[in-house]
Amino acid sequence: MEGLDVIRVGPEFSKGDELTVKGFEYFFQFFSFSLAGIINRKADAIMCCCPPLPIAIASILLGRLKRAPVIVRIGDLHPQELVDLGLIKSRSLIRLLELMERFVYAKSDYLTVLSEGYRQHLLSKGADGFKIRVLPNWGDIAELDALGKSIALSEYKGKFVVTYAGMISWFQDLETLVDAASLLRANTNIHFLIVGDGPEKRRLEEKARILGLQNVTFMPLQPRVDYLRILQGSDVCVVAIKKEVKTTTIPSKLFDIMVCSRPVLAIAPTGEISDIISNSKCGSWVEPQNPQKVAGAILSLYQNSSNTEESGRNGRRYLEAHFTLDNISKQHEEIMCQLANRGIKIVRARLWKSDSRPKFVSKT
Repeated sequence: MEGLDVIRVGPEFSKGDELTVKGFEYFFQFFSFSLAGIINRKADAIMCCCPPLPIAIASILLGRLKRAPVIVRIGDLHPQELVDLGLIKSRSLIRLLELMERFVYAKSDYLTVLSEGYRQHLLSKGADGFKIRVLPNWGDIAELDALGKSIALSEYKGKFVVTYAGMISWFQDLETLVDAASLLRANTNIHFLIVGDGPEKRRLEEKARILGLQNVTFMPLQPRVDYLRILQGSDVCVVAIKKEVKTTTIPSKLFDIMVCSRPVLAIAPTGEISDIISNSKCGSWVEPQNPQKVAGAILSLYQNSSNTEESGRNGRRYLEAHFTLDNISKQHEEIMCQLANRGIKIVRARLWKSDSRPKFVSKT
């Protein structure tokens, strides 16, 4: 892939929403990734996205074996978020996961997190502050610009389209969005798209069916290009997080929406998402699990279409200033190069910055 060797490791067992099977896969990945790492060639640096925690542990052990620095990128907080949502209740399992979590934070050479809230959580779990950097997700301007101008969603021509596109799981407050659609069903000019797959999709489809909602359409997971075109063709795009998720992060879909110059409707706890929307003036923010307020926000956006266009442009400008792929990826590259050059010993100081970064060999 663009001069890089990519080795894909499986198998994947969980195609549905069975928590038991997902749990088995969660722990089995330690063995599959460890084996792949052992038989693979030399590594100059190891970057691991976590969760699952077992993959991070496998990366740390491989780092010791190959004498390579290990950078762990924390994308979700396990087990905290699973406990908050009531997905795991066994005290023994929670304790095991907490021990694994502390091991990852203690033994990683460096940690990157998506938000300041995540950084504070890691500090509360004993992670050393000197080796944590906040590096949020990003928007890829070049990817979007290569698509050219999007053609509006032809099948919904004349409609005001409100779209959620992404994972449909326990973390997203999409039931509130369906309830808001029910409250707005009398307005036939407003239509809701819920695009994606996940363990909660079947339940949401059943809820919409029972309510008899004709203004909600479910679509399967789309290829990346089609996903971006759907965002471009929508009038408002939604980010939704349940209030039980106490340590909020900034989901990548927010930056996809901003790079598409579309206004954002965030259904999320107060925190960094609401701060971005307030600072950038890129849309509206509503507290989770309040269908009346969500419906009111959508109606307001519908009645002020000129403001929604300006909100979309505001979001694009704000992303270009703060959250571009080029900016964030250079910081990742900087961390990997500096750690690889220094070996596995890290000086307890802020990593220096330099424009003269070593270049990667394509097959390293």
